[in-house]
Amino acid sequence: MEKPFWEKTYSDDDVSTFSKNPTADIAEYWNLFPHGGTVLDVGCGEGRNAIFLAEKGFDVDAFDISEAGIAKAKKIAASRGLKINFFCKDIGEFIFEKTYDVILSHGVLHLCEKEIRDRFIQNAKLHTKIGGYNASAVFTNRLPATPDNAPFTKSLFDVGELPLIYSDWEIAHHSEGIFEDTHPGGIHHEHAFERVIARKKATIKMIACDLDGTLLKSDKNISDKTKNVFKQCRQAGIKIVCATGRGGSAERVAPSEMFDGKITMNGATAKIGDEIVYSKLIPHETARPILLACHARGIKIVSETSGMHYPNFDLTELWKGFPYFEIVDFANYEIDAEKIYVPDASPEEEEFIAKLLPDDLYTVITADVSHGREGTLLQIMHKDATKSKAVAELARLWNIHPSEIAAFGDDLNDIDMLTYAGFGVAMQNALDEVKAASDFICKSNDEDGIADWVCVATK
Repeated sequence: MEKPFWEKTYSDDDVSTFSKNPTADIAEYWNLFPHGGTVLDVGCGEGRNAIFLAEKGFDVDAFDISEAGIAKAKKIAASRGLKINFFCKDIGEFIFEKTYDVILSHGVLHLCEKEIRDRFIQNAKLHTKIGGYNASAVFTNRLPATPDNAPFTKSLFDVGELPLIYSDWEIAHHSEGIFEDTHPGGIHHEHAFERVIARKKATIKMIACDLDGTLLKSDKNISDKTKNVFKQCRQAGIKIVCATGRGGSAERVAPSEMFDGKITMNGATAKIGDEIVYSKLIPHETARPILLACHARGIKIVSETSGMHYPNFDLTELWKGFPYFEIVDFANYEIDAEKIYVPDASPEEEEFIAKLLPDDLYTVITADVSHGREGTLLQIMHKDATKSKAVAELARLWNIHPSEIAAFGDDLNDIDMLTYAGFGVAMQNALDEVKAASDFICKSNDEDGIADWVCVATK
């Protein structure tokens, strides 16, 4: 049997068979895909989409029946320093061994017998993660197959068949029509096409969000747009939870009536209404020697509980006009702490404090942008006082699975919550470490990032 025209050009390193650039739909919509997610490119040819997405930070598997195509794709990837798992396989023999965030099939499914391509599509849908995407482009019977394609075209799609297949998913993009084409050394011709990018619908039953740098805008307010979106979510039965490193000050910027649950002090305390349902405090017997040792070394340090701060210095030096504190003698300190913190700790102070801590405490450093200040707080917490564990307890009480939770954050103390939730979403303004740990990146806190992402995810 005559070989398809692309086999000749796949073997020529000086010729690009279709294009060196990604397909138009992937070039336009790739940023919808889960950040840094896993991709399967089916019928990848010379790898133009696989290489493009790998350069964007995705983890890519890609296969094609053509040995020449795969060999060429490997050369191109190697020349760009990319690690892509290219391999040779017939689509009819491919067996899914894992799930993917994104599955691409461009210009290949109509080359399969209908039974094979229908079975593949169903398996692709099954092996796409919740919130993941399938992106497919096929030729339709609006026009007959062109002479150079006809011998290899087994099942042109009916117009409208592809979006119908994905009618149970959210259609992010759909286009259909006719385009003109000329292959290297070939004649000018036309193809009838249909493209679909579809998202596997998520079931979100709980939204957990940090405050500073996440839910709160830079002016420390919550936008009316976000308030309205949260109201609509709650009316639809979705639980809304704030999860913050703040203590009593959280109420002043994010009133409890906006939320179904409230997590404060990085997870030391969680409430539903006025009822405390999770509490992991530092016993005063454990806190006292740490406070005394730091005080003796001249380190400014604060214990905080129930919105009241107990420092060894005047807190208005840190936050102008701040009223919620009482300078204390740590030798007589007998209050269990939700957290202990040190403002703007030096590396030497960090090292000193680390040596003081027993195994049941940990530290995390976060930005402090409250009360007009820009600095850091080294926070000392109980080992079980984390946002993820507090979120998990609320989810347990509400019978919500982690896969049904969307969590939003921007700072280091949010990472455990983002990795616990089924949908970990970093703000555009988040630290790079937070973005790397997330599944998605939304717009910044000043651009209603949470509201926009939630509207798309829950519609």
